[in-house]
Amino acid sequence: KWFIDCRNRTIKETAAAMNIKYTTFSAQLNNNTVTAETLMKLAAYLDIDLNWMLVVLGYHGPVSAVEREMIPRM
Repeated sequence: KWFIDCRNRTIKETAAAMNIKYTTFSAQLNNNTVTAETLMKLAAYLDIDLNWMLVVLGYHGPVSAVEREMIPRM
């Protein structure tokens, strides 16, 4: 949700752009069960590098607050 918000988009708008039902997409976000296909669509739609996303989400160790706010484009 944070990535969507950072791109000044709404969840409803994002779901529509990715051809996913709003209720399905919202449930995936709320339950933390985003599929790999949805993640790829999100990366393309929001223009976000998935490797950077892994770093920001802490999969490669701790990240500073400043690093989290710097969202590069692909």
